[in-house]
Amino acid sequence: MPITCSTRGTSSNATSPLSTPPMRLPLPPASTKPVMSSFLIRSFCIVFFANRFRRYCIGRALQINDSVGESLSCFVLPLICRTPLFTELINMSAARQVFESITVDRARELILETAPKPTETITLPLAQAVGFVTSCDIAAANPLPTYTNSAMDGYAFRFEDVVGEQEIVLPIVGQSFAGAPCQQTNFEPRTCIEIATGAAMPEAFDTVIPFEKCDIDETARTIRFQTASVKSCANVRYEGEQINQGEVIVSAGTRLTAQHLALLAAAGVSEVVVYPRVRVSLLTTGSELAEPGQPLGRFQTYNSNGVMLETMLKAMNCEVESVSMQDSAEVIAQKIAELLERSDMLLLTGGAGNGKFDLSQTQLNAMGSMQPWSINMRPGRPMRFGQISGKPVFVLPGNPVAAFVSFLEFARGALLQMQGLTEGLWLKQYPARLVNDIKKKPGRAEFMRARIVSFEDGAPVVEPLLNQSSADLVMLTQAEVILCLDHDSDRYAKGSIVPIQYLRDAGL
Repeated sequence: MPITCSTRGTSSNATSPLSTPPMRLPLPPASTKPVMSSFLIRSFCIVFFANRFRRYCIGRALQINDSVGESLSCFVLPLICRTPLFTELINMSAARQVFESITVDRARELILETAPKPTETITLPLAQAVGFVTSCDIAAANPLPTYTNSAMDGYAFRFEDVVGEQEIVLPIVGQSFAGAPCQQTNFEPRTCIEIATGAAMPEAFDTVIPFEKCDIDETARTIRFQTASVKSCANVRYEGEQINQGEVIVSAGTRLTAQHLALLAAAGVSEVVVYPRVRVSLLTTGSELAEPGQPLGRFQTYNSNGVMLETMLKAMNCEVESVSMQDSAEVIAQKIAELLERSDMLLLTGGAGNGKFDLSQTQLNAMGSMQPWSINMRPGRPMRFGQISGKPVFVLPGNPVAAFVSFLEFARGALLQMQGLTEGLWLKQYPARLVNDIKKKPGRAEFMRARIVSFEDGAPVVEPLLNQSSADLVMLTQAEVILCLDHDSDRYAKGSIVPIQYLRDAGL
């Protein structure tokens, strides 16, 4: 019996030795094919016009010279542009660009070419200047020490008076204390005075012996000591032996620490000229975000990136304005414009990818000049960099570890340059030995979180942490170093020497 196969008005017959009843193969509903065809045709047309418009018209005045173009621009295309499908396709086309893949070193070069160096300065008292970067050399207003003084509690004498003696007895003829110097200026040979640490040395004396090395007779007011127990000029700090008056003691481009400020104060400096704080606007985006301390809704997560990055920025002495908001193209665009009016740098998290829901990236492309490259690295490849109104903009990935690494390896260096530093913009790398084999994708740089397990021949032996997920904050808290694997290699054998960065060098 023949098998009949019906396909909407067409049929084919075949002879079969099997005895089976006629059968009809299941077909889609009659209306599906026309609808799908219509949808595909409309989509194709819209994509065609969208790409044409995006290439020639978006961001500048519409320029079409021929009569057909004028008709389309006046009547047809404005109607198409108002459709939701057109808008969505435009956003998808803008977001899903193909970026040039560049190396870590090249990205750093391009970032530093864009990040502005500071020009304005402010004057601050020492107590308010910690963490700021000096804009000029600072010279000592007075020598240091400011006068010749004793480095020990003991007895001051003239060393030549005891030369040739094994043991000597000296009468105590005066005293000198810090802030209360000995008023006597003429001394008989082979005499001494009691002196305290920091007290002024009489010009007649040149050596101090600690009281612990002396036999002291309080009644007779004498001391006895072995001359071999002290050397000439011992335990004396001479005026200007550390710093001369007018000598540069802090160079331009130095980040001031408590130690620097103590030195400046001791050298008679009361205020410093520094570069002002870099003002950074931090915008975290994501409809799934809830702020710490707020109730957590279903399918929400707490905004850990905002807390982490704000803390890292403040540790760098930046002035930070932190804002979190949901994914909304219009609201994000408005907020970006507001933040840039009062900041020197914009730092965003979320929306760094290359998909239709990455609204931050789409808005920035429309507002400014985002660089047409990505970095072949892991984690953090989605990171983007550019400028809006002459101000650097970083779009960091939403995954917290990727955001952490991207900030550490790129945004931090740009900020240091904007603060006035010229050296040490990138974390220093040190040699370390691998505890196990590593295999990675060739051509891709990797920044692996690792810990130090031991030391061999003075070099740390490091072990990558078990989970290298860009979302694993638990592993990030256990990391001591970043293992820096370059683009070229794809295998690293156990015992290989590899570069690492200490997180402590970044204050982390």
